[in-house]
Amino acid sequence: MARFLNGKRLAEKLEAALGHKPSKTTIWRQEKLDRFPKRLHLFPNSCPLWVEDEIDAWLAQKVVERDAAVKAA
Repeated sequence: MARFLNGKRLAEKLEAALGHKPSKTTIWRQEKLDRFPKRLHLFPNSCPLWVEDEIDAWLAQKVVERDAAVKAA
């Protein structure tokens, strides 16, 4: 079963992984550019949620990209 993150838990997870907390605007912009997992609303006018597995996969991909860049340098 999928686990979901609300905005506060997403910010905490990203801060722990990245060392800083991206702004809501930054997350929104990255979603629009397809560079960050899309939020979802379970009901109209409900708070946005993110699928935790998608966030974990995104973070893992960032590590792979970093390692590839370091290896290429």
